[in-house]
Amino acid sequence: MDSLLTRFFIFFVSIFFLFQGCEKNTPPINNLTPQDDSFIGNTLDHKILEYINCNSNIQYLDRITYQSSYAYVDNIITKIESSMNFVGLSAMANTSICSTTIRIIHQADNTSAFVVPGGFIYLYKDFLKKIKTEAQFVAVVSHLMACSKKRLTIPKLEDRFSKGFLIDLALGSDLNVDLVTVFEELGQVHYDSLLVEELDIEAEHTTCELGYDIKSYSDLFNCISSQNLDWYSLFPRRMTPLEYATHLFNEVKNDSICFVAEEDGEPAYLNFKNSLN
Repeated sequence: MDSLLTRFFIFFVSIFFLFQGCEKNTPPINNLTPQDDSFIGNTLDHKILEYINCNSNIQYLDRITYQSSYAYVDNIITKIESSMNFVGLSAMANTSICSTTIRIIHQADNTSAFVVPGGFIYLYKDFLKKIKTEAQFVAVVSHLMACSKKRLTIPKLEDRFSKGFLIDLALGSDLNVDLVTVFEELGQVHYDSLLVEELDIEAEHTTCELGYDIKSYSDLFNCISSQNLDWYSLFPRRMTPLEYATHLFNEVKNDSICFVAEEDGEPAYLNFKNSLN
């Protein structure tokens, strides 16, 4: 009897360690990390620039020719990144570790902007021309930078293509899908409204903290119907543009962080727009 119990005990222990060993050898789940974004983004950015350079309908405004334009944009980025709101956002778990790189491109009548993984933000010239003040520009760029920092383009691309597609890019593989479809996904397929509203909060707080008048930003939404901004279609809200403009003016404007913010920076932004000609 003792011998039988001993054999049973040995058998049980053997089975236990067998299963433990199987658990240890189970391959890990392939999760895309902020470190992967750099490889993904650099490949996509390179392919997008190649596509633009080969497309007569789109022009890339390079940093050498438009040095003063990019100097202005880089200064705005530095301001946003140094704000306490953005510092707090950057410190959250699983946010992007990539620095922001702005690309200005021109396609007739395109009034949008889009985010590419890895910190790349593309701004269309005609959209920049529609913006009237530095306060509006800071809010728009803060919104796009928050989208980049929160890595919202990663699940967007994963849903359209696959996680394997992104993993391949992260491992250094070449693009194995039609770039045009990627370009369209990033620049034309809208984000979820609930996510957009999360970005709105970041943009509002950063803009007010930096001393800009949120009323100027609300004016941008008052004019959206007449200006037909493609950017708004890419980042839709559940509120109508007029409702969101009213929200900014009546609620956000009276928040303690926005109450004394009065700068709109219109002259500086006008100089920037002129530098794009």
